[in-house]
Amino acid sequence: MNLHAHLTLALAPLAIAGAAHAGFVGYTVDSSTAAGLTTHRVYATFNGANDTVLRAYGIHATTGNLNGFVHNDILSGGISAVAGSWNPNFVLGLVNDSYVAIGGPVGLGAGNTTVPDAGWISGWNQPGIPDPASTGIAGWYNHLTENMQGRADANGRVLLAQFVLAEGHAAKTISLRISHNNAFGAPVTESEGTFSLVPAPGAIALLALAGVAARRRR
Repeated sequence: MNLHAHLTLALAPLAIAGAAHAGFVGYTVDSSTAAGLTTHRVYATFNGANDTVLRAYGIHATTGNLNGFVHNDILSGGISAVAGSWNPNFVLGLVNDSYVAIGGPVGLGAGNTTVPDAGWISGWNQPGIPDPASTGIAGWYNHLTENMQGRADANGRVLLAQFVLAEGHAAKTISLRISHNNAFGAPVTESEGTFSLVPAPGAIALLALAGVAARRRR
């Protein structure tokens, strides 16, 4: 049975050394479930004019881990949880591939100018995200900042990642830092926040019912 659900979560940002956040209000997660997979799209959300994300970094799981993601790209060759890339230009299936981005177009050969930083160690052609430190080590950035592909849309949002997991997956809480400004060459602000990847509401309900049935059998 396919479950179709939509869930939006917005979590307030955490301060870094008391720095101002210049329009950053937190992360938003749009989630939907279909064909046995739950797709989570993560956005940085702003309330200022012309806010532009330059870099996302220090990604770290505070609950769960950064493994188990499903890919559908030219590296995996189809839907796979054991092979794939985080490159937004490799995407074959827009709703069932995990990737990262600093805004911009997504899809096979889309021309997105997001690149990985050195924290990926072995590169970003891997199914999971390196997370060996409590502060996180991996990140990604727009290497062509003048194209402004990280600028917030009309809803004040910038796409940072899509995470696809098996339906009914364990919840993950993830910490992420971003660098952003509101004009090319303007001072850069560092912000930090957390977001959660949770099963869609229908999946949560089924898990709860399964738990009740198991208790009754005892």
